[in-house]
Amino acid sequence: MNTTPTVSAEEVAALVGRNVGLLLRRRAEVMGERPAFASAERALTWAQLDERVARLAGALRADGLGEGARFAHVDRNHLASIESTFAAAYGGLTHVTVNWRLAPEELAYVLADSAAEILLVGHELVDKVEEVRGLLPALRKVVVVGGPADEYEPWLGAAAPLRDFESSGPGDCLLQMYTSGTTGRPKGAMLSNAGLGLNAIGQAAQQGLGEDSVHLIAMPLFHIGGQAMAMISLCAGCRTIVTVGPDPDLLLRTVEHEQVTHLFLVPTSYEALVDAGIAAGKDLSSLTCLLYSGAPMPRAVLDRGLSAFPNATAVTGGYGMTEISGMASALPAAEHRNQEHPERLGSVGRVMPSLQWRVVDPADHADLPSGSVGELWLKGPGVMIGYWNRPEATAETVVDGWLRTGDLVTYDADGYLYIRGRLKEMIISGGENVYPQEIERVVGGLPGVVECAAYAVPHPSYGESVAVAVVREPGSGLTEAEVMAACTRSLAKYKCPREIRFLDSLPRTVTGKLQRHQLRHD
Repeated sequence: MNTTPTVSAEEVAALVGRNVGLLLRRRAEVMGERPAFASAERALTWAQLDERVARLAGALRADGLGEGARFAHVDRNHLASIESTFAAAYGGLTHVTVNWRLAPEELAYVLADSAAEILLVGHELVDKVEEVRGLLPALRKVVVVGGPADEYEPWLGAAAPLRDFESSGPGDCLLQMYTSGTTGRPKGAMLSNAGLGLNAIGQAAQQGLGEDSVHLIAMPLFHIGGQAMAMISLCAGCRTIVTVGPDPDLLLRTVEHEQVTHLFLVPTSYEALVDAGIAAGKDLSSLTCLLYSGAPMPRAVLDRGLSAFPNATAVTGGYGMTEISGMASALPAAEHRNQEHPERLGSVGRVMPSLQWRVVDPADHADLPSGSVGELWLKGPGVMIGYWNRPEATAETVVDGWLRTGDLVTYDADGYLYIRGRLKEMIISGGENVYPQEIERVVGGLPGVVECAAYAVPHPSYGESVAVAVVREPGSGLTEAEVMAACTRSLAKYKCPREIRFLDSLPRTVTGKLQRHQLRHD
């Protein structure tokens, strides 16, 4: 590890506290020809990245985007998504990342809700966008990224560089990421310039990332896990490799060829990597830090990983969410091999030093002592500005600067957090958040459905998968296949139920409240 970084920790903090773009500009000045970000398509030095980002900012502003305006990106992992986030900082804009896995109806809703005026779309997804183009009156321009009809590179090449850092302040929205809500419609969490940067500084330090590290990003860049990792790379000044996804064979080849030192995955991808690594026979000795988050890690999988990657001494778990701009807690590497406290492997570690935290009674918001189960509240620079055009939802979620996570936790005397459940019954399938109301909105609209309830069931690989209980009208011939077909048309694949049950009634309390937990255990 480089003990004398080119850009000091103090300077990094000062720059991102104003505008993360200033740090990229500084790295281009002092680390110009050193490698920055790379993918299968291209490798960029810090100077080249700065030039491309400045040109993208110039292209967006030249095409009529004013300060604070929104542009969107929908694609598989591509360097253009990272360039877009940094270009938003250079140009005083907001980058809206969109899940490419969404069904056309869902995609149209997110793009329309965001009011994005320009859309960058991966060449493989053009047809999906064209299918809903008529539903997007605010969208003025579509730029195809990659493929034989690429428009992105000529667009950048023709633009004049722009580095208007004064137009984007620390509290302005840099990134807008959509997270599902209890109404069944996604909400745009607005993440600030300084919040993203300052959160990333703490994560880079916790993971031991420095200018001599090699960081591999396989998490989707439409997800906070991917975007936060890119911001961490900027703060660390390391070389970063971006893959199109977490395919285990691709990851193993990349780790060996690029001598990757740091890698972040959700538990399902971690398990696939471990299983492939055991049989691969590849040289993975460079890998020193494996970070996992997004869902509970099965103990058996964790143990296999500790054996499969003995040099990965910094196997690190944690807890995070979009609304906090990334990771909120971390289980340090040492705790994964701590024989005195094996119970800590069931925790998500301690809250990051940059954050304040409370565990409160959901009813009266009184602070609770260790050992009690309550809702986790967080406060710090990474807390979102709010939900785009959702003042009521924002007021419910952010109270006097405290983010109500909706997660039920307990903590021990040493401050280690243990997740116990979710207030709003969110399902986490393979690291993706799914809310029951999303499925219920689709299934409940089918002819012959009286009521329905979606819920989580255990899954050996994904942690949880979706099931739905349906009450039909008397005489209705609605079938499982028809329910599944409706979900497939309207929902992303990971949100579709793997189990459909027809019941005479749903379990409810005497006051009519749905007892969703009884569906799980019947």
